[in-house]
Amino acid sequence: MSPIHPIIILGAWVFNLLNAVSLGGHLAGLGPTLTTRLTLGLPIWALGLAGTINTTRSYAVAAALHTHTVPDGHGGEKTYVLPSGGLFRWVLSPHYLCEWIEWVGFYVATGGALPARNFVAAEVSTMLPRAIATRKWYVERFPGVEGRWAALPGLV
Repeated sequence: MSPIHPIIILGAWVFNLLNAVSLGGHLAGLGPTLTTRLTLGLPIWALGLAGTINTTRSYAVAAALHTHTVPDGHGGEKTYVLPSGGLFRWVLSPHYLCEWIEWVGFYVATGGALPARNFVAAEVSTMLPRAIATRKWYVERFPGVEGRWAALPGLV
């Protein structure tokens, strides 16, 4: 795993703290209600969570079984993993897609809470460019992945 710059860690910590405070404040004001929005949002969230768990497991299995060695650009070689099966058949970053589905479900469950909407927007706007760059990287190094989408099947 590549090293992470401390400013990235600090930024992630601050973002998550602010997100937790804004979501917690909003949810505390809702009170204990079970409505249609929760009935609709919870299954969407659960579908996204199941997908996240499945894609994470696929990464672990692929790392143990299938590797691909490519030049690292510095005169050496590095081994990479390209998972297969599940959503990986269609997209190269399905873990992003599943996380977005989770948060859209949460957004629906909260009745369109502004903090939840902001979090979905922040996730998509930061993760989609990364998914596009990841797709480009995979296409350059792995044969046969040109037909897969970055993160959103049929769109990107």
